[in-house]
Amino acid sequence: MSRKLGSRSYGNFLQEQIENALNEFVNGVLSIRAAARTHNVAYDTLHNRFHGRRTKTTGGQTVLTANEEEAIFSSILKCSDWGFPLTPQDD
Repeated sequence: MSRKLGSRSYGNFLQEQIENALNEFVNGVLSIRAAARTHNVAYDTLHNRFHGRRTKTTGGQTVLTANEEEAIFSSILKCSDWGFPLTPQDD
């Protein structure tokens, strides 16, 4: 994934890094700032995750859940298998 020059750098870490940092903080191994530095995660990100704030993903939020999208997708494929392909004009 490449970013444009000068764009914001949020989200430059893996979920595994956050989990490891939070585990070390919760278990008392490191302070939250030391865990952030050690695992190369922003302090604010760890602080918010620990307190349950801002848990949504970055960018626009989806209207449908993953299960709803999968159900629609499988229904469209089933109609296609039966010989009734759907077009964009179908409601």
